[in-house]
Amino acid sequence: MRMTRISAMIALGLATGATALQGQVPAPTPPTPPAVPMVETPPDWPKEISGKDLKGWLTELKESTDGSVREYAIKVIPQFGPPARRDSIKPLLAALRQENDPGVKVHLLMVIGTIGAETPEEAREITEALRLVIANAGLGSPYRLHATRAMINYGAFGASAIPELKSIAVDPSWEIRRAVASALGHVGRVDEKPIDPKKPPVPSLVERKGPNATALATLNDRLSKEKTTAVRLEIVQSMILLGPPGYRTSADYPLAIKPYLTSVNDQLKVEKDKAIVVWLHVLIMLYDGTQLNDATIGKIADNIVGTDINAKVAAIRALGMLGDRAKPALPKLIETLKADDPALIAEAIQCLASMQALAIPALPDLEKIKKDSKEELLKTMAGNAIDIISGRKNVPVPVPPKK
Repeated sequence: MRMTRISAMIALGLATGATALQGQVPAPTPPTPPAVPMVETPPDWPKEISGKDLKGWLTELKESTDGSVREYAIKVIPQFGPPARRDSIKPLLAALRQENDPGVKVHLLMVIGTIGAETPEEAREITEALRLVIANAGLGSPYRLHATRAMINYGAFGASAIPELKSIAVDPSWEIRRAVASALGHVGRVDEKPIDPKKPPVPSLVERKGPNATALATLNDRLSKEKTTAVRLEIVQSMILLGPPGYRTSADYPLAIKPYLTSVNDQLKVEKDKAIVVWLHVLIMLYDGTQLNDATIGKIADNIVGTDINAKVAAIRALGMLGDRAKPALPKLIETLKADDPALIAEAIQCLASMQALAIPALPDLEKIKKDSKEELLKTMAGNAIDIISGRKNVPVPVPPKK
């Protein structure tokens, strides 16, 4: 079962989009560079691996004529830990430009995609290198796939690659199309086009810059044309991640949103995958705040009692995004606590915790899980959810493991 990133960030987008018809959407948050991986207690990173220090392996990466040695160097470099990244990033990018061995180049892309950046300038240098790989790779190329996946980790710093991502959105490889859909949802979060200075802002009305128009339009165009279920799911979730398009005043919003709302409603009429249907309902609520009502929430909640496990999980996660607005689904969520699938129970616990005091009727079942469950994670999650719902403390509920 594969469900991609639906998080608090998307929940915030839903909350803001629900009021968009009143022109109350805040400006996007400026991007920050991807964080360098951190650990609570830094380990004692090795000074040497296989008889060479970091400098020695960087030399092998640059000078060795043996592809297997260069590939091994790429694999070894991250093992020196975060302190080594500053000395490694430029040699890795230089190697990416020069490498001709397909397998070695793929490993370079994977390491560059996860190495992180400490400054915006460094993030832009990395994403520019990835953009050039995408631009020069052929149809179905593994370079396209791994460079696009790597771009996802650098968010809005990869905005310059949006034209290249748009051009490969129809690649014959469904994995590349899915990676493109995901990347557009991350790199397109902020529109770089400036507000027209000749049009003064309207007092008391919010001017929403919105996501990158090309990124959002590309996803919208692909929604009805995409035949692969996994790619459509990624498209819808990326559209949720991006949120509504930009608009100048609340009076402009209906016209700005019309092509997207029409596209989503049309897809809802023909979509056969129930999990995607759930997220289409979420997208409609995001675009049109009047649809954030008990009727739409009921349509989502109906999937909880169905037989499609992907739709069950999608419905519970969608309801968790709604917080206290998910109250009409409370009986079905409580019933899910009695399911045989621990992962499904974990999803329900997390959703109930998001409802806080409104989930008080679920306390007896949560107490039973805390007392009797054989799954330690469920016991911990239930205990924390009980504290949140009871108002004793505001603690995060452990995220259930991915399947």
